[in-house]
Amino acid sequence: MKYLSFFFICLVGIYFTGCKDSGTQVQGSGFITYPTGLNNEWEYQTVTAISYYNKSGGIDSATYDNSDNSIIRVIKTDDSLKNYKGLVKFASYEKLSSNNITYSWYQNSDTSFLSIAYLNPSGGTIEPKRNLNNHYLTVAEFKKINYLILPEIGIPEKTLLDSIQYYDTPRKVLAYPLSVGHTWVELYTPFYRERYINNYVAVSAINQQFDCYEVKINWSGYNYNTEFNDYVSLSSGLIKREIISDSVMFINEYGDITGFGKFHTTSTLVRKNF
Repeated sequence: MKYLSFFFICLVGIYFTGCKDSGTQVQGSGFITYPTGLNNEWEYQTVTAISYYNKSGGIDSATYDNSDNSIIRVIKTDDSLKNYKGLVKFASYEKLSSNNITYSWYQNSDTSFLSIAYLNPSGGTIEPKRNLNNHYLTVAEFKKINYLILPEIGIPEKTLLDSIQYYDTPRKVLAYPLSVGHTWVELYTPFYRERYINNYVAVSAINQQFDCYEVKINWSGYNYNTEFNDYVSLSSGLIKREIISDSVMFINEYGDITGFGKFHTTSTLVRKNF
């Protein structure tokens, strides 16, 4: 499976140190925001555990899939698109496929971290489609939900080459100041979705512990048995992302359901450079 440019969809304005408590964070004259300094770079390793259910509902076996590592880097901090000024531009690619680069533009202010636009040589954004017959995802649909180690949930699909794609309304990835219990609307179209901060926890990565906000997603009207957990440090960015989906359908070439499994994808920070 290929996970880079496709959660993270995922996370990627000044870099501030410190993430000490779950309330309002202030340093100098502004709130602490996501670290989007020029040339900030993150590398993530993604592993998917697949547990296979038997006919009795128990787990028969499990397999593990390791993807190519993903690289995310801030390549510009004062870019402009249409009427948007002062945008942060990210480049993201799989480590062994550095020629296939996805570009994403964000606006990082004192109040929010917004996803504005994206450009991929082969793609736009795929959103999960609601299955009217049941609420189970197929394996193919699960893979398409997000493997971008950036804030949004969605992955590239085929669109016009070299064409920048804009969201109808900017997606609110984070709403500042971050605090436990805080809820905000991430997007209204193509469906309504909220994000909320569930907890403030310590997460281990690259041989150290990070104080992180656990950011979850509420899919209104989408009962997929799927959850997203982003662990965000305002000093270091996205530390870990989990995508957990139960009862994912396996379908054969004839369209028949051959079984169900539980998928647990974890993307973890293995290197940062800033």
